[in-house]
Order: sequence, then C-alpha cells, then structure tokens
Amino acid sequence: MVISSPVLLKNCLYSHCIPFCIYRFNRDYSTTNRFNTKESEPLSEFDTWFVGFCDAESSFSINPVLGSENTIKKITFMFSIELHKDDLHVLEYIQNNLGIGRIRDDKDKCIFSVTNAEGIHRLISIFDGYNLNSTKYLDYLNFKKAFLLYQTRDKELLSSNIDKAKTLTSQILELKNSMNTKRTNIILPSDHKIVITKGWLLGYIEGDGSFFLSRTDIEPTFSISASAEQ
Repeated sequence: MVISSPVLLKNCLYSHCIPFCIYRFNRDYSTTNRFNTKESEPLSEFDTWFVGFCDAESSFSINPVLGSENTIKKITFMFSIELHKDDLHVLEYIQNNLGIGRIRDDKDKCIFSVTNAEGIHRLISIFDGYNLNSTKYLDYLNFKKAFLLYQTRDKELLSSNIDKAKTLTSQILELKNSMNTKRTNIILPSDHKIVITKGWLLGYIEGDGSFFLSRTDIEPTFSISASAEQ
C-alpha cells in the first residue's frame, strides 16, 4: 500500500468532527450516535461516513489458530483499518466514536482492529443498518456468516462429536477461502442497493480520493481510484 502526502479536507460536512485527511492509495486489494449494547440507535452522520471510509480502507479476516498436530484449535475474526502513522488521529476518532477496538503501531503504520465478539456484533449492527456499497460487501457477508456460525456453535456437543466439529470448521474455511484476494465471484446480491449519501461519499473520498495538480498543465485534478473488482 502506497500513501501519498495527505491533503486536509477543508469543508467537512460535520461541524463537530476533526479535520480528516485525503489519501491516494495504490493497492492490489482493499478491499454515531454511539451504539447502545441493548438497543440500536438510528444511524448517524458518523455511521454513514464510517461505512464509506470502510468501503475504501477496511478489511475483514478469518484466522484459524492451529493447535497440536496442525489441527485447528480455534478460529478468530478480525475487522481492521490500516493507515499511515501520520493519520493516527483518524483511527483515534473512529475508536472514540465506536467505543470499541484497539490501535497498535507497526513501523510506519497504525492499525485499528476489532477482534472481540461484542465489538464485532456492534460492527454488524452498523453494516446491516447501512450496507457497504462496493464488493467489500461480499467479504462482509462471508465474515458475518462465519462469525455467527462460530458464535452460536454448541461447544460441548462439538467437543464430543468430531465429525460435526469438522463440518463446522469446513463451512467456515470455505467462507474464508472465498474472501478478499481469493474471491472469484464479484456479483453483488440482487437485493443489494447502492446508496450514495453525502456522508458515505465523504468517507470514501477520504479513503480513496486524491487532490493534485497535473504535471503537464498544472490543472487542479480530483480523482478516485479503486480496484477493478470494486
């Protein structure tokens, strides 16, 4: 992932938000009202901005953890957003509004991640309330299905029924192996509607938009770059 120098977005849609930066990404793949744990509140401007930013910058991953004899001991689930370390404040803003996740540094990068069940359930509430518009929605569907299968499993029954445990694991691995760079089907479901709001568009631009001067004629240029699959 290559990140060009950030350009501050001057006309923020939300009077309460901090200035965000706009990045130009060259990549092979990328793709609140605060939530009440008991009752979901209506989606806010932050939610729609966040979904747009996630369409550009987030990733969903399913990670089997091996035990003895290379058998799968457990399966973990992670949602993450990775930015340049200069943009740590953006991830802090996201974390503070969601009230979930953690942020870690990795050399010149900073990574916001959510791995615990409560946090992932909150993310599901957001993404079910306002759909991702790009083909990342397909990765989300696989991620959500696998996560719910794993969370609702009968642990005691599976521990005594090896065949059933293998079947569940196979289902989850099949979902994992058709996500992200391994995805071959990029057709969105027929009932999926692409909805572009001001908040979503701002979030997507801040993830995949670019403002620059053309080298040939010094003409101001705005562009949005995305992978062909999106």
